Amino acid sequence: AYLLSLLSWLAYADGDVAVTQAAAWGLTIGPNDVIDVDTPYFAGMSGNTQALILSNANTVFVAFRGSTDESYFQDWLDNDLDVAPQPAGNWGSGVVLHHGFAEAMAIAYPAVKARIAPHIAAGKKLWITGHSLGGAIAKLTAYKLRHEDNIFTQGVHVFGAPPVGNTNWVTMYNSKVPSTYRWNIEHDPIPLIMPPLAFAHVGVRNNLYTNGEVMLGDTLVFVYVPSPASIENLAVTHMSYWCRLHEEVGQHVPNAALPPPPELDMTLCGG
Repeated sequence: AYLLSLLSWLAYADGDVAVTQAAAWGLTIGPNDVIDVDTPYFAGMSGNTQALILSNANTVFVAFRGSTDESYFQDWLDNDLDVAPQPAGNWGSGVVLHHGFAEAMAIAYPAVKARIAPHIAAGKKLWITGHSLGGAIAKLTAYKLRHEDNIFTQGVHVFGAPPVGNTNWVTMYNSKVPSTYRWNIEHDPIPLIMPPLAFAHVGVRNNLYTNGEVMLGDTLVFVYVPSPASIENLAVTHMSYWCRLHEEVGQHVPNAALPPPPELDMTLCGG
């Protein structure tokens, strides 16, 4: 989970920075492994989706990027706010998806599938991750790979990700991608922003509390209560998953934590 949290951060970095940092962690990003698909609004399937394909001798990782300062407007207009229900009967009886998230996944899916294909053919295990919007796309991609192309994902870890479908989707997803873990930080509202009667979460909930406690498989659903303090610290909270897991690994597994990359602003976590 810790490595996947760092890869979900690395998806935000510039291509050259990502390649250099991945190499320091023993991972390779090939010349065509930085995926950036940007389709204009009103262009049929529109969206702005970025991902990294990283690999070593035994494993291939897909890390999806969330929204950035440069793409907030398009991400929110095309993807996040496009909450119209999209029936997806081909994915299971009664399955309904978040329209914007589904399109953000679909525009990048051909490129992702093509880039991981040689690794899958070589017998490598596949892991998928993403933060925020990237986590939503990660879940949809993992399901599409399994349901439509019979490509098994070893595990999916998403950080601060919103839900993407209804309860029928959850049932179908959990049956096909069982090793899915979603990480939530207390006071992060992003996993809660979708209407709860229309959207539900998949996988196992792992909660990170502001007092430093980590609860794996937690049953508590955080409730976000806006306050001056919580609103002021929203960006810090939402962007601190990798920092929290770095601290956790360092505390409990000495010398196991990878050094945080120099571009990772630890002040976002109050450190």
